[in-house]
Amino acid sequence: MIESDLLYAYLKQKDRLKGVAARIVGEIERGTFGKVYASREVLHELYYVSVN
Repeated sequence: MIESDLLYAYLKQKDRLKGVAARIVGEIERGTFGKVYASREVLHELYYVSVN
């Protein structure tokens, strides 16, 4: 399961953990970790924080 912190670091233009997040997302895209998902709550949090 993906945590919101990883997604925030990946999506933000500048974040001190952006490089690490990008590598992890790349591994997820390649299927290294198998099936990965984000909870509905994480997606809601991303939406509401992004809107504000």
